[in-house]
Amino acid sequence: MKYIISYDISNDKKREKIAKILLNHGVRMQLSYFECELTYKQLVEVSYKISKLINQGCDSIIYCPVCKRCYKDKKSYGVEYTIRELKSVII
Repeated sequence: MKYIISYDISNDKKREKIAKILLNHGVRMQLSYFECELTYKQLVEVSYKISKLINQGCDSIIYCPVCKRCYKDKKSYGVEYTIRELKSVII
């Protein structure tokens, strides 16, 4: 199933770790917005890993399942792009 996963994480290091977990399972569409195709087992694994990192008193993460029909009908305004993680290159 397709999931939209977004987060608001206060700690920079934790935020980077969570982004790496999500990049292993999906595509970063905006800074804190990922689209992931996950089986139920993968969703449980991802959410477990992330739950160990967040501070439930000040951080939040949202997992929103999206059916194929709804995803196909999504609309966006302005620039639509996918953020690709770039490796640094020293020339």
